[in-house]
Amino acid sequence: MNGWSVIGEVGVDSGRVVVVDLAYTNLVPDDDIEMTNIPFPENPNVDAGVIVDSGYGDGVYPVEARYVDGRVAEIRVRFIGDLR
Repeated sequence: MNGWSVIGEVGVDSGRVVVVDLAYTNLVPDDDIEMTNIPFPENPNVDAGVIVDSGYGDGVYPVEARYVDGRVAEIRVRFIGDLR
């Protein structure tokens, strides 16, 4: 499969989304918890992730992944509908 597939959604209440490596949080990757409150160490590595503003602010946005040879090649959050 080489196209984009919806793999979930992200809720936004701050007008921003964070993509972060779990190694820089206090979460264990096997935890089966809601990722609404991610506890960060006091001095996280500044290269741990990225923060971006969401298109229309608060809401629920689809998260998509594109697979190459069965592996996640890239992900995207679609803040504004089809932009073609």
